[in-house]
Amino acid sequence: MLETYAYEILKGEKSFDVRSFPTPIRGDIAIMDTKSKKILGYVELTNVRAISYEEYCAWHQSGIYEGLTFEIPEEKRQAQYYAYDLLNPRFEPHPYKITPKENEKVFVDIGTPPMQETLF
Repeated sequence: MLETYAYEILKGEKSFDVRSFPTPIRGDIAIMDTKSKKILGYVELTNVRAISYEEYCAWHQSGIYEGLTFEIPEEKRQAQYYAYDLLNPRFEPHPYKITPKENEKVFVDIGTPPMQETLF
């Protein structure tokens, strides 16, 4: 996920994410910046629902990108798109980098987050 979208979700400015595929996953998931591969925070994925091409584009044209044009190639406009409904956004106090396995593209098993040292 792009860092700008990730922060909008984690600040509660966007209550759902959009994708071109559904997922059976529900529960707590990590929000990762795709460029840095850092876990920035967590949300609860509660539902996945079908949305229209127009709704998919409108999501991309909201928030920080409000007023910009987002277009999908004509041949992909009839495809099905999905909204991932999210609750309980929270920031990771110490963002940390992970290394996705080769077969992990969107959902990555992060295991147990690393222990953070606290200095008193």
